[in-house]
Amino acid sequence: MIQTPIVFFGPYSGSLPDTFPLTVASMRANQDCCTFIALHSGDEFPRAEAQKLVASKPPPNFHWVHLSGGELEELYADSVGIKVQSRHVIHQVEQMHHKWNDWRVFAPRLLKDRLAPSVEFWGYLEHDAVYGKVVQFLPQIRQYDVFTAADAGSDRVSAPFVLHRLGATTDFFVQRWLDEGCLVDPKWLWCDEAVVTDCILHPADSAAPCAAPDLRSNIPVQKRQLCTLDESGTTASWTSKGETFCDGQSVLGLHFHARRSEAATAFKGLGPRGAAELLHRGWVFTAGLTKDPECDADFCPSSPTTFRAGTTSSSKRLGWKMAADGSVTPAVLLG
Repeated sequence: MIQTPIVFFGPYSGSLPDTFPLTVASMRANQDCCTFIALHSGDEFPRAEAQKLVASKPPPNFHWVHLSGGELEELYADSVGIKVQSRHVIHQVEQMHHKWNDWRVFAPRLLKDRLAPSVEFWGYLEHDAVYGKVVQFLPQIRQYDVFTAADAGSDRVSAPFVLHRLGATTDFFVQRWLDEGCLVDPKWLWCDEAVVTDCILHPADSAAPCAAPDLRSNIPVQKRQLCTLDESGTTASWTSKGETFCDGQSVLGLHFHARRSEAATAFKGLGPRGAAELLHRGWVFTAGLTKDPECDADFCPSSPTTFRAGTTSSSKRLGWKMAADGSVTPAVLLG
């Protein structure tokens, strides 16, 4: 039985990213508030991946489950009452985003029998994210029925970190997701973000109310609390105490996102000993800068994406330094 105030649910097919050990380490630092569930579904049991997870000695608040396609269909039929076709997520049609993004919204129905009354919120486990000390933000989160962490000024739900309060808030959304055909249509429908945002901002425009009465959300977001590591030169860190920082600012978490592949290459390049040092001491990540292919000059700035052990709260960005004669050279800008 899940007892923590928050549960994160992340279904997937294929393989977990190579940076997932960093995600697991951040789970270990959140045992006081959060439970994390990764559900794998595929044609075969991913034995090698399962062995790696066991070897990493994951914390007790992390659970990994494998279901075959048939078992997945049975789970949704029993929990949601919808006959689904597992091939829509295991062998999805070619499209912009993964169909799992539409299926995962039914997490509260799938987990219903395993949630103790002490569970208040549910959200999505992002497999390429690193979580900060979520418990430090709980007083703020509890002010809302829907809480999302994103860039300042964001006017929509951001699925990489969104929490829905269980009860009426979730029940209204579940009905809207069913009405939208999130489980039936093989095409990606953006159910985890766009549909929810529309319900929050325009509840009266639907044939039936799709947001609970007097729903409280933090949209538009007033302060950046999730760091998406897409921008070149962005510096982010995770401390051995489980805190996350983005350009020196404390945040709820870090999301490798478009840098997922680069981050994986940099992490694997450290080798087992280097990776273990990151997990023990904390780490700093710097998003690299790719050389502009149209720039032929020798001074065109470029830098690799890197991890290093230790932590920092200073802000570093790549930029240009102009001399008195008007010439420019690449430089690291501080502050």
